[in-house]
Amino acid sequence: MFKYKLTNDSSQTVWAVHSPTVSVIPDGGRKSGVVAAMAFFPVRRDVNYVQPPYETVVKLEPKQTVEGSASMQRPFNPYDDLEGDKKVALPSKPTSIRLCIGYVAADELPAGQPGGLSSDKWKMDRDIGYRLQRKFACSKPTPLK
Repeated sequence: MFKYKLTNDSSQTVWAVHSPTVSVIPDGGRKSGVVAAMAFFPVRRDVNYVQPPYETVVKLEPKQTVEGSASMQRPFNPYDDLEGDKKVALPSKPTSIRLCIGYVAADELPAGQPGGLSSDKWKMDRDIGYRLQRKFACSKPTPLK
């Protein structure tokens, strides 16, 4: 379990993935590191969905901060929603982890996105978020014991 604080340091409004669920992927910049990712991942084309897959999101105005928490099991289960049920390969003994959160600029979103889940919760179609996601907000790596 971990807690995090995300601050929008930009001058534009953004919608960030804000979910208690994380996907674990290799940390491209660190040979033995992993990333706990709350992000928009590509939607599989080999699966038929009853409704489009979505991610829970939160709106952040410039300089606004949001806090959250998430949990994951160890040993880490790698992201496994790739075409053909392929899993992402993780380092056998990860030595560091960092949190990365995907976000999109509010002014780039099409009409109807994000949609409401309830009076205070929002969702964004994963396919739209993935296409518009340009950056990630990432923490510094934390050593694993």
